[in-house]
Amino acid sequence: SSAGTSSSEMANLSAREIETHRELLRVDSQLADLYAAGHELARQSASAHVYLLAHAGRELSRGVIRALSGTDDDLSRDPKPEDDSCTVSTQERNRYRIAKALELPEAHSTVALWFDAVRVFSSHAHYRANGREMEGVRTAFLQLSELLYGRLAPFFDASAELARLSGLSEPTREDAAEVSRLLIRPQLRRQFFASANSPLWIPMLEELGHFARVPDRLIEPDLSWRMQAW
Repeated sequence: SSAGTSSSEMANLSAREIETHRELLRVDSQLADLYAAGHELARQSASAHVYLLAHAGRELSRGVIRALSGTDDDLSRDPKPEDDSCTVSTQERNRYRIAKALELPEAHSTVALWFDAVRVFSSHAHYRANGREMEGVRTAFLQLSELLYGRLAPFFDASAELARLSGLSEPTREDAAEVSRLLIRPQLRRQFFASANSPLWIPMLEELGHFARVPDRLIEPDLSWRMQAW
């Protein structure tokens, strides 16, 4: 663990969460500490913890998006639904940054899940006289945690889980949601679509936005072209 993550915090993480924490350490130890602290806060019920969890989730998302994008763009102005000064263009700019970092179309369900989690964090991070509900923030943080596993977990661990799912002959919507979280990396998308065992995946993944944008053609030097894989 990193210097800022206690042994008790690590002891309460699941196997998948430990893998995500380990990969975050490779990116930035501060992000790994935020991740572990967020999970610890998510297990609490005191009213003040909702603000701390919202801040942890928001900063964790910002840091990861910056790291994946390889940019120092200021992501401090997240969309705040309760703030009238937050324009549609500001919200869409944040959605665009998430999509770019994940190398996915903006209409993709994974982008929407990440974006919605950030909106929850931003709208719950500041004091309100009658308090804030913890459950929505807790759900958003756990959702972000799952998305981080799909993007950062050791490739072969995620690949093995995806191989199990692709072999199902009668996948459910819950299976499709799990696949969607694992299809963040291009290599895993190619693996899945090359090996999926059932046509039932197609309509369910379409609903989740996986086919919202047709891949651009690759133009060769002689001006011929070829298709890219989904």
